[in-house]
Amino acid sequence: MRFLIVTLLFLWATSCSSGYGNKLESDELVIFYENQQDELIARALGHFWKEEGLIGERQQTLRLFLNKVNYRIQLIQSPEFQKDPISFEEQQLLIALLNKMDTLVFENRKGSFEICNDHFEIKHLIQE
Repeated sequence: MRFLIVTLLFLWATSCSSGYGNKLESDELVIFYENQQDELIARALGHFWKEEGLIGERQQTLRLFLNKVNYRIQLIQSPEFQKDPISFEEQQLLIALLNKMDTLVFENRKGSFEICNDHFEIKHLIQE
């Protein structure tokens, strides 16, 4: 199951340009977040991403937003996979990952994944 999630997220997460607010960066992962208050959540997200083995071969870029009471994570889908629909099984794996993140990262708030193209236009929304 972990392999499928890592593979799925690796295929979706690619680098994007800067200019999206505050940034945490390592060799494997870049997390953009809008508000300074969300830095602890962004750090927890990075730690969770690494602990769960979701780091791929290329540097991944995530965008974190707080939408009133819920967190959104934007992932950039690789161009070669933008025409592929997300299967039901993949959606269920992502929802299970979100459930875990709700408790461990988002301090019991709900989260969602927004799978975007390289212009941050939402192509798929994954939420509980």
